[in-house]
Amino acid sequence: MSPWVLDTAAAPVVLDTAGAPLVVLGLLAAAPLVLVAFVKALRNPMWLLALYAAVVPFGSTLRLPGAGPFGSLSTLLGLAAVAAFAGHLALRPAGRISPGTTPALAVLLVGVAAATVMWSVDVERTLEQTAVLASLVALYVLVSVTPVSHDDVRRFGTGVVAGGSIVGLYAIYLGVTGALGSAEDQRFVAAVGGSEAGEVADPNITAAALLLPLAVALDRAMRPGRLGRRLGYLVVAVALVAGVFLTGSRGGTIGALAVLLVLLARSRRTGGMPLALLVPVAAVVIAVAIAPQYVVERLTADTRSSGRTDIWAAGLRACPEHCATGSGWGTFASAHQQVLLEHPEARAERPLVEAHNLWLGTVVEGGLAALALLVLILWAFARDLRRLDLVRRAPPLAAFAGLVVTSVFLQTLGFKFFWLVLIYGVLTLNASVASPAETRVLQPVAVAPPRRERT
Repeated sequence: MSPWVLDTAAAPVVLDTAGAPLVVLGLLAAAPLVLVAFVKALRNPMWLLALYAAVVPFGSTLRLPGAGPFGSLSTLLGLAAVAAFAGHLALRPAGRISPGTTPALAVLLVGVAAATVMWSVDVERTLEQTAVLASLVALYVLVSVTPVSHDDVRRFGTGVVAGGSIVGLYAIYLGVTGALGSAEDQRFVAAVGGSEAGEVADPNITAAALLLPLAVALDRAMRPGRLGRRLGYLVVAVALVAGVFLTGSRGGTIGALAVLLVLLARSRRTGGMPLALLVPVAAVVIAVAIAPQYVVERLTADTRSSGRTDIWAAGLRACPEHCATGSGWGTFASAHQQVLLEHPEARAERPLVEAHNLWLGTVVEGGLAALALLVLILWAFARDLRRLDLVRRAPPLAAFAGLVVTSVFLQTLGFKFFWLVLIYGVLTLNASVASPAETRVLQPVAVAPPRRERT
């Protein structure tokens, strides 16, 4: 049997091989190629980062069984990227960079999460989730101190769009062929999650992971350039919005709307507004035509909170005991279960669930110190984006707006797509510092009418 398992929404599919000996021989044969690829990544790790970004929308769909949160393909690529960036920085001198204060604040957040091990209600879970957070922050920090060019940013954006486009087009394919069905458990889902640990297939995670690709694709569709290229990105943007719609995620849909509104506001000054308006209209028409009736009703008529208000109420009940120092990083589900046991009158559709809110989950798990650091991280990131010109600022700001909106309904801090948005922002900042001349060329310029000479 192969060590890789490919999960789908319907049932796991095991990829068969000729047996374990053949797998070992294959790994040995691939070792030289892996070594060559890693040496190439030491010279320029951006291509590895782009590949990592491309597989993030799939979450833990492809993973090693029983390997926990570090067995997914995206995680293995992320760890390889950490090693490549660390080696690259060790071999090459640093250039002009301006990462801001966000990376340092992220490191402090990891320290606070690690400290909660001492009083965690579930030490094993806290150790696991702190390791997940540390790996994500390590990649973000290493990228933030690496000099990059605008070509590197474009390469990263291409990887982001490539992965998202596959997911969006696959969602449309399932809708057209009727494979989504009409039951609640057949909403479109591509990402397996639960802090990337592979516990559940959550359509909300899929929707949130598509917001950064949407921001990049729509931005490229609205920029001046060859018509065929712009139309290609326009099709991808429509597919991404349709994919978010087909997940039935209300938080993800509102997040996609936030992305569109930010880019629409930019288009008022730089052009491209017709395209920005066309994307949501075309996407909604396509999605409504192919979506199961349940998904349409969920997004248009269902006013229920899907149990979120009960989860939040239980989290607030846990605050007097845990919000000062935290229950332990990654242990909101245990704190939630404890509240239900101590307060039988508390309503709950599902026990042992995540917070479904970034700020509530952070304060219950990590205490007031973690919440303060999270607020500072988001504030510092938004402040740093203001240093960019209007053209460069819009796509990372749009993705950031979508992330903040989605985080109201999802505890996003332990997911790769959260840190990819921050990586995209810091890459854009560093490239603008390294190549200010190119940045100035792309700024919108107001052309004054020629003066008439006096005769």
